[in-house]
Amino acid sequence: MIMLQGKQFMGEEILLHAPQPLRRDKMGSTFRVHVHLSCESVHLRLEGDINGLSAYELLDALKKNCRWATRAFIHTSNLNSVHPSARTVLETNLGVLEGRCLPLSFTGEHAGELAPRESKLS
Repeated sequence: MIMLQGKQFMGEEILLHAPQPLRRDKMGSTFRVHVHLSCESVHLRLEGDINGLSAYELLDALKKNCRWATRAFIHTSNLNSVHPSARTVLETNLGVLEGRCLPLSFTGEHAGELAPRESKLS
C-alpha cells in the first residue's frame, strides 16, 4: 500500500515523473510529455510537435496519471506546432477520461489550437 496526498493506492503504478524520450513518429514529428503531480492535480508539459498520433500519447498519459487527480493542467508553451488532427483526437476521445481529472485546463500559447471546445483555457 502506498500513501500519496492522504490517499491509499494498492497495487497501482504511480508515475511521479515520467518524461518520455524525444522521438520521431512516422510523420517525422517529435513529441514528449513531462508529468508532474501536485496536491490533487496533475500537470502535463508538452514539448515538440503534436499531431493525431501524439494526441493519443497525451490521452494515455492522462489516463495513467489522473487516477487520483481532480484537475489536470496541460501546458502547451513548449510545443513547436499543433496539427489540427490533435484537437480532433482529443475531442473524440475525451470519454476515456470519464470520472478522471475533468475538465482539463489548457495553458500556454498553443492552448487555443489544442484544447477541445469544452475545455478551460488559462
